Amino acid sequence: MTHVSVLVKGWTWIPDNMDNLYSCRCGLSCLWTKSSVLADKPDALLFETTTPPFQLLVLALGLLRLFGDPLRVYMDLEAGRKKSGYEDIFISYHAKDDVQSTYAGALFHNNRNYHLSSMKNNDTLVYWSSSRCLPQRNQLAKKLLSLLPHHSFGKCMNNVGGLDQALSFYPECVKDSNEAPKWWDHLHCAMSRYKFVLAIENTITESYVTEKLFYALDSGAVPIYFGAQMFGTLYLLIQ
Repeated sequence: MTHVSVLVKGWTWIPDNMDNLYSCRCGLSCLWTKSSVLADKPDALLFETTTPPFQLLVLALGLLRLFGDPLRVYMDLEAGRKKSGYEDIFISYHAKDDVQSTYAGALFHNNRNYHLSSMKNNDTLVYWSSSRCLPQRNQLAKKLLSLLPHHSFGKCMNNVGGLDQALSFYPECVKDSNEAPKWWDHLHCAMSRYKFVLAIENTITESYVTEKLFYALDSGAVPIYFGAQMFGTLYLLIQ
């Protein structure tokens, strides 16, 4: 086999601009698409968050799928991940899952601005941005940030004069002056101006290491990380 096609059947956040023909160093090419016209005979069906539908005939035979049918791939990257029971391949954050992945993958966010600054702030050391103000996380952040010079850009404990202020601080991080800025299109660039990034997971769960850690590393900052205990092992594997 030298070519495979993946048809995305159910999704919530996978961007449309991922549709493309990809190739890898092993010589295999892959068509990734949401179009059933382009992938009329797919090798795999991908369901993201939306669980694969069950088939009564297949279940009656004690099978997941009939011979010749495409593989059924289910992806759930949330902390409370759970297999559907109707997939051949399960993608999630846990190291023991069939394929390990997180929201941090640059392939999922190919429309972002990954420009990094060559300069670091010497006076304000820590970057933090959180708009989901969970009590336990806020309490931890408040204790830590009270000891350190910092900028907080999100809704939680904002100290920069309101939301969407990063581009006022760092206009060089504008992705496209002809488009209205979005919080995520200058995230890495703004982070890169700081020596440290505070990264606190929403949920402390085994193997659950999210983009909060990886974005800090991508931006060239040192993460101050609170989350899964095994993140050090995961980071060493990446290196």
